[in-house]
Amino acid sequence: MHSDVASAASWEKVMTSKYPETEKLHWHHQKPEWTCGQRDAQKTEHIRCNGKGAEDGSMFCALAFFFSHFADEMLLKEYPEPKVPIDTPKKIPAFDKVNVDDLADGQPRKNARAAFYLRWLTTLVGDLHQPLHWLAENSFGADVKIVYQGQEHSLLSFWEEHLPKKLPEIPSMTMLDLEYKAQYHQWGHRLPPELFRQWAGEMADKVCNEIYGPMYVPGPKFVEGSRACAGSCTMPTSVFMSGLKVSKVACLPASPSYFGV
Repeated sequence: MHSDVASAASWEKVMTSKYPETEKLHWHHQKPEWTCGQRDAQKTEHIRCNGKGAEDGSMFCALAFFFSHFADEMLLKEYPEPKVPIDTPKKIPAFDKVNVDDLADGQPRKNARAAFYLRWLTTLVGDLHQPLHWLAENSFGADVKIVYQGQEHSLLSFWEEHLPKKLPEIPSMTMLDLEYKAQYHQWGHRLPPELFRQWAGEMADKVCNEIYGPMYVPGPKFVEGSRACAGSCTMPTSVFMSGLKVSKVACLPASPSYFGV
């Protein structure tokens, strides 16, 4: 990436500032939109990029698109085909005017395009673990107002800005290594794009049952913040799992030629 993950944390902000049309890629979109009111809202068969499910301008399709640039076709054949096709898009319209060979730091780089795509892939795996990014109802939580400890927030800003300041300390490397090995056995036999869809379902479950569930009142209105915090315990877990899943995706069946090897 010509950067470590921590140093690339501002990538979304840099890209959105320079190319506002890419902002929508950090959120899931489909027609009809995915909502908690649907029967079996946690099912994910509808998430695909065929024009009927997730659009080209959605997080899921962008994840599949960026992953496809690193995947080795021969190695991919060792994985079982997804039961529901991914329909990975050949292009992302939001990138029509984007210079994908520019890392926006003013420095000439070798293999800049690969680094550009890898920064996007890593950033979107992080977005994947922001539960509110998956369901568009209530404008992804922006229309729900809460008051917590005397301060007013939108539900979205509470999750995006307030809760990250309350994260616990990072677990030890020993614990992280043990957890990664345990989780890898559940993930290692499936293609990352199929895992993106599975993880989307897990996030939808959190949105509907752990975030909206304890506080749900139809329509935009104020909610006392302690109910909004009923699901806040999922934030540390989501951040922790996000790091593990970045590691999983980084261990992808990559094509050496893409990196100029």
